[in-house]
Amino acid sequence: MRVTDGRAKPLMDRQVVEVSSLSLSLSLFLSLSLTIYLPLSLYLSISLSLYLSIYLPIYLSLYLSISLSLYLSFSLSLFLSFSLSLFLSFSLSLFLSFFSFLSFLSFLSISLSLSLSVYLSVCLSIYLSVYLQA
Repeated sequence: MRVTDGRAKPLMDRQVVEVSSLSLSLSLFLSLSLTIYLPLSLYLSISLSLYLSIYLPIYLSLYLSISLSLYLSFSLSLFLSFSLSLFLSFSLSLFLSFFSFLSFLSFLSISLSLSLSVYLSVCLSIYLSVYLQA
């Protein structure tokens, strides 16, 4: 807005005062915001860099090592105990069945040999008694 005659115009003076006060309050707000924002952003950047460089690697390494060791110990112990018990039960049952089969065969051979010897001795005694009487 242009002033042509140099006399004061109260409406224009009021608008200039409002604009200048608005400009002053805006500059004051920005300067206060920057004085608060800059230290806060500096604090946030430092804390974030410390967190990312120190705390996070330590936490992740500890967490991963503990969780992996627990997982591996439990899974391996369960797997090994299960597989070992399965293997032992299978091999023991196989061994016992083989052993029982062998013991059955030996029992069978002993019983057959005993019965055969008794049968042969009875037959021989009958044959001899008949042959000697004749």
